[in-house]
Amino acid sequence: MDYQAAEAGHNNPPSDAAILTDLLKEKYDGIEGRVAQLYEAAHKVPKVESAEVADKVTTLIKQIAVADKNATKCKGDEKRPHLDANKTIEAYFKPFGEALKTAKTIAGQKLTTYQVEQQRLASEAADKARKEAEAKAKAEQEAASNEVEKQRADKAAEKASTIKAADTSVRTDYGQTASLRTKTVFAIEDRSKVTAVLLQYLSDDDILKAARAAHADGITEIPGVSVTKEQQAVVK
Repeated sequence: MDYQAAEAGHNNPPSDAAILTDLLKEKYDGIEGRVAQLYEAAHKVPKVESAEVADKVTTLIKQIAVADKNATKCKGDEKRPHLDANKTIEAYFKPFGEALKTAKTIAGQKLTTYQVEQQRLASEAADKARKEAEAKAKAEQEAASNEVEKQRADKAAEKASTIKAADTSVRTDYGQTASLRTKTVFAIEDRSKVTAVLLQYLSDDDILKAARAAHADGITEIPGVSVTKEQQAVVK
């Protein structure tokens, strides 16, 4: 196996990826050579102008397909133990993730209920304080007998209008914080009323995927999408 020379002062062993790559190159050297051979042959194919050349190209395409199938099988054989191990790992940890997700949801719902109530109380207290301050400032404005008293009352009225609800965020002694966040939730209530304005936010791939699905359901006329037939040589 030919590992790259380590840099000066670098005594680390080759990585697992490098070792695996070298093992695969050694084990499947025949595939690598065959692929290179077929790749070169395909680029040397001349313009097909006779039945003899057509036969040779057909044979070449079949050989490429066989080589591709073989390479895919070998790749699958190499991956299978890792995939099986991954499935085992996923199966082992899945219950933990599900339980913790549920636990977080339950605790979060209770915290949300508490914070919504605290926010409501804070808003009510702020409204009450603002109204009382505004009423007091208005009375002072009406009772003002000189310019100084009037300016003082005007400032009090301005200050009263800026009274806001107290911050209801939770701050623990360990540095965590919790605050309410309002999010926008979207749900389709009536598909027939979904307007074309959404099209500008769909990628071409999204539109073509929908068009293929519609065509598969028997819809032949799809506005804005052309549906044509294309012939292609297929070697089996």
